[in-house]
Amino acid sequence: MATEVELGKSKKSAASNGKKNGADEKPEVEYVEHAWSFEELEGNLAIKLNVAQPGKSAGLTAADAKKRLVENGPNALTPPPVKPWYFHLLAKFLDPFMILLEIVAVLCFILFGTNQGSVDNEVNLYIAVVLVFVICLTSVLSFYQEGQSAKVMNTFKNMMSESARVRRGGQEMDVPAEDLVLGDLVVIESGKRVPADLRIIQSDSLKVENSSFTGEPEPVEMCLEKTDDEALHSKNLAFNSAMVVEGKGLGIVVRTGDNTMIGNIASLVGQTKGGKSTLEAEVIGFVHLITKFAILSAIVFYAVALIKTCGFEIGGDCDPAKSFINVFIVILIANVPEGLPATVTSCLTVCAQRLATRQVFVKRLDCVETLGSCTVVASDKTGTLTQNKMTVSHLWLDCRTRTTEYMTREGNVDKWDSFKELVTAGALCNMCKYEADPNAPAVAAAGSLDLSQATNRPSIATMNNYTLSKRPAAVAGPLGNHQMTYQGTLARRSMQQQKGEAAKSTILNPGFFDRGAAALEASTGAGAGAGADTVRGMANLPNIVRQLSSVTGQATVGRGSQATFGRNSQATFGRNSQALQGAGTLNRLSVNALGRNTFLGGLPLVEAPPRIIVGNPSDKAVFTFCNLFKDIETTREEYPQLYIIPFNSRLKYMKTIHRPPPTQADQRRVVILKGAPEIVLKSCTRYMSKGEELPIDAGFSKRFEEVYKEIAGQGERVLGFARKHLPLSDFPASVDDKYKDMEDKVPHEEFTFLGLISLIDPPKNGVPDAVLRCKNAGIRVMMITGDHPLTAEAIAKKVNIIRDYSMRDDIAQETGESPADITEDRIGAAVITCKDLEHYKEEDWNVLLDKPELVFARASPQDKLDICRHLRARDEVVAMTGDGVNDSPALKNADIGIAMGIMGTEVAKGAANVVLMDDDFCSIVNGIEEGRVLFDNLTKTIAYTLTHLVPELMAVLINICFTIPAGMSSLMILSIDLLTEVPPAISYAWEQAESNVMDRPPRNRKVDRLVRPSLLSYAYLQAGMIEAGICLFAYFMVYGSNGVTPLDLFQFGVTDDFALRDGRVLSLVEQTRIVNSAMTAFYATLILSQVVNVFVCKTRFVPMLEHGVFNNIMMNYGVMVEVGILIAIVFIPGLNDAFSAYGRQPIQFFLFFLVSGAILVGWGELRKFLIRVYPTSCFANAFAF
Repeated sequence: MATEVELGKSKKSAASNGKKNGADEKPEVEYVEHAWSFEELEGNLAIKLNVAQPGKSAGLTAADAKKRLVENGPNALTPPPVKPWYFHLLAKFLDPFMILLEIVAVLCFILFGTNQGSVDNEVNLYIAVVLVFVICLTSVLSFYQEGQSAKVMNTFKNMMSESARVRRGGQEMDVPAEDLVLGDLVVIESGKRVPADLRIIQSDSLKVENSSFTGEPEPVEMCLEKTDDEALHSKNLAFNSAMVVEGKGLGIVVRTGDNTMIGNIASLVGQTKGGKSTLEAEVIGFVHLITKFAILSAIVFYAVALIKTCGFEIGGDCDPAKSFINVFIVILIANVPEGLPATVTSCLTVCAQRLATRQVFVKRLDCVETLGSCTVVASDKTGTLTQNKMTVSHLWLDCRTRTTEYMTREGNVDKWDSFKELVTAGALCNMCKYEADPNAPAVAAAGSLDLSQATNRPSIATMNNYTLSKRPAAVAGPLGNHQMTYQGTLARRSMQQQKGEAAKSTILNPGFFDRGAAALEASTGAGAGAGADTVRGMANLPNIVRQLSSVTGQATVGRGSQATFGRNSQATFGRNSQALQGAGTLNRLSVNALGRNTFLGGLPLVEAPPRIIVGNPSDKAVFTFCNLFKDIETTREEYPQLYIIPFNSRLKYMKTIHRPPPTQADQRRVVILKGAPEIVLKSCTRYMSKGEELPIDAGFSKRFEEVYKEIAGQGERVLGFARKHLPLSDFPASVDDKYKDMEDKVPHEEFTFLGLISLIDPPKNGVPDAVLRCKNAGIRVMMITGDHPLTAEAIAKKVNIIRDYSMRDDIAQETGESPADITEDRIGAAVITCKDLEHYKEEDWNVLLDKPELVFARASPQDKLDICRHLRARDEVVAMTGDGVNDSPALKNADIGIAMGIMGTEVAKGAANVVLMDDDFCSIVNGIEEGRVLFDNLTKTIAYTLTHLVPELMAVLINICFTIPAGMSSLMILSIDLLTEVPPAISYAWEQAESNVMDRPPRNRKVDRLVRPSLLSYAYLQAGMIEAGICLFAYFMVYGSNGVTPLDLFQFGVTDDFALRDGRVLSLVEQTRIVNSAMTAFYATLILSQVVNVFVCKTRFVPMLEHGVFNNIMMNYGVMVEVGILIAIVFIPGLNDAFSAYGRQPIQFFLFFLVSGAILVGWGELRKFLIRVYPTSCFANAFAF
């Protein structure tokens, strides 16, 4: 068929030619694929399509798919142009903080060039060089940290890469979505994202959400034919990135990559820019505020210095340039924490790395801090609080409850018709199926070998490497077309004791040859005409039977249609049997003992490739249980599925329609109903009892309610099953493939109730303790589940969600009161059936949400959304978990949406902020802890960083206000701000959690901000003043030791010869030495005091020794770097001259930090002690940062 559009390509409409698409203009794309018939689809895509029954198409071969991938490229959008690394590095030099320093550096170079010959002009050069060095170091460090952060996030994204399920060569498999090619047959189902543009060829209640393309919020029910001339609105096309919200279907890939609908608007996506996170904005806002304050204060003090030294005239001794260096630049830089943005990035990156090791993936780094401040965790039950490893625990049929632990096939299937009906229903109304285990060791590829004309037995090597494709006619009929499978348990206990290894399935691949075939016929009764070479009797039975008999200790070998051998095992050899179906699995070591060389009448014994069961946990449990008693694959072949209504949270049931076996006299279609027991029972008018159908009466209904409550009260999930026959007059065979069009005619009443199957899913290890940790941390844990209220209540009590408070019924039982007489204020715990919420008013919601312990049962996704909205309206910070398609609104609405990485759908993962890679509630608690640690460490960093600003300002102010020598030189102050303080500040990113981090209530984000008055009080008025006072003390002590009194300092260092009050005259060189010694003492005392302060700030509440002083290795390295810089500046010749430092002085002048350190430690520990003892006092409010 000739088309205007090249295969898989798109073109702009004529109307759009000659004009550019605006940023908000969608490109017009011409599609024709939706108008193709199946024959045209097959021809245009060069594929083989089963036109009569498209759903049975085999798909491309692996070789064809590989070839197309090479020719057309991957199914991926062309990524937006990536800026080279040097652009990102340049951006760091253009950061506002760096620009500020760059301007200062340029001014210093200008001053150095224009003031040649002036006194101390070289200081301008020194400052300029130091600033350039610091600018380069800080920019490179920030660039490195940003790269590390991006690397962590990319690692997470790779872990979350999407896959697609395709059918190739008749086999379904998972492949990376980017490996899809034109013509691929793709399986899509509820919860998955459409991986490419697909033409739908089969739809089982398939609904796709296309709102991102069409703007229509309602999901579109897909069909096979064109419904609209415009491709965008035709219901037989599903577009790449659309979400499948219900049902299942098959689609042919018609467009990939940039040629898809989303690819044509990718330019719009590429223009989307991520904004600053809340946490980053708060930090940046604080730094900007500090910067503005620094500039304003620098201008003010510079003006004061000029007026003081120059009056209102410039000239004489007035030197504005010197005042600019000594005042403006120093005060400006001293007030700006230049290293804080890099510290914040480091904290976020390290936190994300730690979360990765704890199975938590965050899409935005600031989400961690929000998670740390959450007040409510609204959690699913299955798979999050529980192990998601369901097993069938109880059955209720024939009005009797039976445990399944000791059930055996011999004791049930052959005796109870009701049991057989229930097992058949469980096998048919089930979404699970077998698939090859993708994680199993590779097995040699099976070839195809035609042995129909073989006259000699093939070699053992040949038999072990090929699956035989044809069988001799002598036995083809009696054995049918099924592969012979043997699953027999051979003396379970004795075999396990002897061999010490669990049982394993094997396959007997049918290979029949001359005498071997005749021997099989004679020994099993598979056919007549045994052949002249057949010798009757035990001696001539197949060798495998004799070996199996010797292994098990006893054998009963019969003639005709059946032979049974081995203790506790059974195998059936029959004309119409499925060939060697036993009661369990054959021990792997027994297979090895028999060897691959063993033949059963020409049948080679080979090991089956391992398979796994794929499906949801509930279906898996029912599938596994039913398969013990009735081979599910055989049952499904006997009852082929004609139509399915998949389970969803709205209907709370699943329905399948089947054709009965051809040999069955009653050819009416069979409908199986499975779902919530109360929903299933409403559809039933009769129930099965010992093979008979009886009318449902009041006695049965009462017994049903009692049993349901009893089983659900044990924390088990209960499923109801029912069956109905459809009259052929309404559902003839001719419409088997069109049941979708007759969905409204499929009845939902007059079913026969078959029984209940209950599933037990025990709580995960660690969950009860994790819930208690949340409660200790002031976080309420709520369970929101679709289970029955009694099941939900039982599990909630097991995991400590309901523990400390009493429910209405508990109070009534303890006091003897009527439940109706118990007022709401006495009830602290409640299990709410979400259907009751429909009638709640706002005051009812407030009363309910005030209760500390809450469980919501029979909840729908809409209920989850309503609960989330009402919680957030109360200023709660809500963390909501979800895994289903319909959970996405609640996940988006919550402060933190948490999706499950294993069981979660792609829709849920896309809506969530956080993804748990192990689906474990304990990981949520770990994330909360990490969020609190992140906030703590940022707070500690700021408290530590701001502390040194007070002594620095004091060093400058004593010169400006009192005209005495400055406490530190300009370069000393710059070295502290830009060098020595940065490594210790960044090291807080690696600080461990305090022991009480999960014993505190959540912070109030509106009040307990990152930078608050109590923190500024500690930095400026407490620790800062302590350090400033001891630094001044050291400063004056140096002058005093040299005979210089405070009064002498007012003119000290101004004249060449200075006469002290005691009569001594000091030369300018001696004055300079004393001034440099005093500044060095001030400088060293400040840096070493900060060394002590960095350890004092390690904890906010816990005693320093209890937490550990030297347990942060990165902090230890940071302190070493800080002290190393101090030693270099003070003692290295040349360098100390540049910084005006003098190191050749008595050691005691370097030990004043011991005084400030002792005061800092003492005050810090006393402050923390009082805060712990009186946590709600005014003292705690004022001094706890």
